[in-house]
Amino acid sequence: MKKTIFILILSLSIIGSLTAQGEIISEETYASYYGEAFNGRPTANGEIFDMNAYTAAHKTLPFGTLVEVTNLENGRKVIVRINDRGPFVGNREIDVSKAAALALDMLSTGVIRVRLRKIDPNNMGAFPNTETSEKPANQEKNFVKTEETS
Repeated sequence: MKKTIFILILSLSIIGSLTAQGEIISEETYASYYGEAFNGRPTANGEIFDMNAYTAAHKTLPFGTLVEVTNLENGRKVIVRINDRGPFVGNREIDVSKAAALALDMLSTGVIRVRLRKIDPNNMGAFPNTETSEKPANQEKNFVKTEETS
């Protein structure tokens, strides 16, 4: 009986920690970025695109969704907010802003392999050992978190 209770508690702990980390959108996909050519133009949700904000375009995720983008080549991570639609090129699933691309260290390559994870904005504390800052844009807050792992 004690062993069963222990296994149940352990299972619930593991499930809870996985839930706290956020739902995987794509284990491996491709990301590109956009910047100067679209800077100052309206995005699909009506905001003005700011290439220096941590935002992104995705074909289907709801506007406002926070997504952790992990560069699978170097481990760098950034959190972006979906405010636009796209990309509409090849096998790419997300277009990040130039600021997010810089944080991911992808400016020189333009396209990288990434993992995408949906983030619960109420559970940002579940991401230890990272820097989180806020940058206001159009009366909303954009959350950004970058992390480099070895």
